[in-house]
Amino acid sequence: MSPSVLVVDVVPWLIASLSPNIRRINPSLQTKEEKLMIQRLIQLMASLGLSFRHKYRPDGSEDYALEPALNELVEFRSREGGTPYQYMLPISVRKMIAREVELEQMRRNEKSSPSVKQNNSKSPAVAVDKSSEATIEEKAAKAAYVLPELSDVELVKKDEALRKRNPFAFAHREAKRKRDEELNAKLKLQRTNDAHKHSRVHYKFNEGYTCGIKTAVYISDLL
Repeated sequence: MSPSVLVVDVVPWLIASLSPNIRRINPSLQTKEEKLMIQRLIQLMASLGLSFRHKYRPDGSEDYALEPALNELVEFRSREGGTPYQYMLPISVRKMIAREVELEQMRRNEKSSPSVKQNNSKSPAVAVDKSSEATIEEKAAKAAYVLPELSDVELVKKDEALRKRNPFAFAHREAKRKRDEELNAKLKLQRTNDAHKHSRVHYKFNEGYTCGIKTAVYISDLL
């Protein structure tokens, strides 16, 4: 299939099939036609490996974009140079469809893989392993998950990946961290000032000069 046929004859009809007239997400308010369209859309997207991916726009608002972005292949501008118009499902419907498509893919994966019950029915009885005789404490110790210790370089790479994935949330965390640092510095300075204010020993420093006559005074003269 040539790229021109794909762009002109296939993708536009596929995008139209992925954008049915669905307005309500409450099952109790949906008609039979809407339920049928939703089920057909879920089956189609699960079969083609499509989904709606959650992301944030530059203004900070959330969005669910088609993944992979086939709609970008058929964004044709008008002769006046205006922005291309494409009908998309409401964001609430796209959010619901993304969740249902993920569940449908999980159900298909479970059906394709052999179940545990079938393996147990076909295989003969196996002797009990010694590991099954372990105590509850040993099982809990084995099941405990220990977080790996990351080096400074790995932490920097992790922060960079999080920033690229969600720059809005990363900026929010950085702003919160700076506010916490400023608050801790203010509290530390306030504690230091309070300690000096309530100290039993007070120091007073006099600055300046005097025109008085100065003379040496010995301790023996004061005794």
